[in-house]
Amino acid sequence: MSPEESRIESNPSMSSDDESPNGVENDLSNSMESSMQPRLLVHPENSVAYVTVSDPVQVNEGIAGRKFTMYRVNYDPPLPPADGSSPNNCNAILSYATSVNRRYSDFSWLYERLHKERPGAIVPPLPEKQSVSRFSEVFIEGRRFHLEIFLRRIVCNPELK
Repeated sequence: MSPEESRIESNPSMSSDDESPNGVENDLSNSMESSMQPRLLVHPENSVAYVTVSDPVQVNEGIAGRKFTMYRVNYDPPLPPADGSSPNNCNAILSYATSVNRRYSDFSWLYERLHKERPGAIVPPLPEKQSVSRFSEVFIEGRRFHLEIFLRRIVCNPELK
């Protein structure tokens, strides 16, 4: 046994699970420290719940029957407060609700356009394209979810609005 190990074992105020002096648990001290620090939103896009991507629909185009998926993009901004003041975190782009149908290539166009018009800005990533199993329910739902996050992150970012 090393001198360091014997010192830790002989100190009654320290347990083997707890490396801090006086028997104070690390978890407790860490939680107290973290509650004193300002908290950042880990996922700021969650505060923009009024932008949604929903209702994926399979569409056949033309005589060749090229198949693709359309998604409904809904924008329903929060109502202003009754007292007439502006909300603290109002990221509303438009003052009215609207809904449009878009396919993946429309989101890809927006991604490329933002890169071109806002050089240096961090543009959120798009979900990957997939040629195999692209019409499976699991893939379509995963893509819908990630397209929604993509749009919400754009709305949250003042450089991209």
